[in-house]
Amino acid sequence: MKKKIFTTILVVLIVATAAVALACRTPDDEPDVPFEEDKIRTYLTNGGFENGLNDWLVLEGNAFSPFAIVRSTDLFWMTRPFMARGNWFYNGFELGEAPTGRMRSQMFTLAGDGYISFMVGGGAQRDKTFISIHKEDGEEVYRFVNTAFSDPEMTLNLHRTYIHLPQFIGQVLYIQLNDLADTGPFGFLTADDFIVSMTEAEAITLAYETFQEAMALSEAPSTWFNGINVNAFIKSFYRSYNYPFPVSFGSPPEPPETETTLRNGGFVNGLDYWYAVEGDLFTPAAIRPSTSRFWVTRNFMARGDYFFDGFHVGENRVGKMRTQKFTLAGEGFISFLIGGGPQMIVTIHTADGTEIHRYTNTAAFNDPHMVLNMHREYIHLPERIGQVLYIQLEDPTATGPFGAMTADDFLVSLTLAQVREVKRVKLEELNAMPPSELNYQTNDVKTWMLNFYANYDYPFTDE
Repeated sequence: MKKKIFTTILVVLIVATAAVALACRTPDDEPDVPFEEDKIRTYLTNGGFENGLNDWLVLEGNAFSPFAIVRSTDLFWMTRPFMARGNWFYNGFELGEAPTGRMRSQMFTLAGDGYISFMVGGGAQRDKTFISIHKEDGEEVYRFVNTAFSDPEMTLNLHRTYIHLPQFIGQVLYIQLNDLADTGPFGFLTADDFIVSMTEAEAITLAYETFQEAMALSEAPSTWFNGINVNAFIKSFYRSYNYPFPVSFGSPPEPPETETTLRNGGFVNGLDYWYAVEGDLFTPAAIRPSTSRFWVTRNFMARGDYFFDGFHVGENRVGKMRTQKFTLAGEGFISFLIGGGPQMIVTIHTADGTEIHRYTNTAAFNDPHMVLNMHREYIHLPERIGQVLYIQLEDPTATGPFGAMTADDFLVSLTLAQVREVKRVKLEELNAMPPSELNYQTNDVKTWMLNFYANYDYPFTDE
């Protein structure tokens, strides 16, 4: 009996001692990490961290530690998978947000068709947490920042990105992970599965496999997080990703042109049924929860759960994106919410691409009253009833100030009764909005917006 009690006490002491040692560990406690490189080699020997940090070289700081290599089966926020590859991955959050540092891969000679791919998460602080690619002499030739970050949909969980650097084929490069953020929010990186020197065929195959894995994710309510269908967001991300090679998947196939409404005019399902025309602005990373705020307190005045926020991915991006094609019905009314800079454009086209209507945000834009916060526009095209049309969003400017767009709630084929109801609801929402969510400094934004709608040239009359 005494022996059993003694054994129990001994086990408790050992566990307690181990816990204290783990809590008190320092960089000096970390095991030596083997590092070996051959510049002629065209691949990384441990790009997926299956052998810890072997063949990764810590350049400075303590953010990149063997203690941050964790099992792919780990969860964050109790229930959410990291979506890593293999058995292990790098989780910077394991050490907390305070550590900073830099770490690089082995040098390698870029081969194949110059494609590089890896999985990344975290990195909300884009100027301090990023992944860069360098020449042998240290010159940075490419920088990746996590514009896909979206809280809570795409945070610590990893997503795959693809880079094409054909101009550096045959040159010696290395990949560097940079964590210069010593505070939150999300001031760290998660990373996995660095693959270099891929051919185009290999990159397409990897993209297809990753896409299929994403499409297989369950959207059952049990997988949601705080009422948000995060897996639907992830699926939309991969459908709309701007792949640097030809692929046969993306947004769902375009619905029949005979449909008279838009399937996803309010971005509730990310960018599903929106189709990129050109540029890199229109990415799922720009889809934000309607609860988001700008300038700390100000309401974007979106509808539904999500909206498009071009400012979230940066003013340096430009592009065009269109809706599905639809047959205009009802009494020919169209309405949408729009915000952002005066250069932002919304056009309406016939099926063959002919532009028939153009809206620019020049007249409505007013700093600070009507900036990123959206207002509702109304268009009447009765002469186009029965014709196949589409709506196109365009951001033509890569500079600020206000060089981006916010948009939401595209409604088509409205009757007179419906468009009157849209107007009524909009004014009711504005009147009910607390001034603290609209006003800016000493500017009475709410009164300004009410006056805007009072003087708006509606293409219909009230009852």
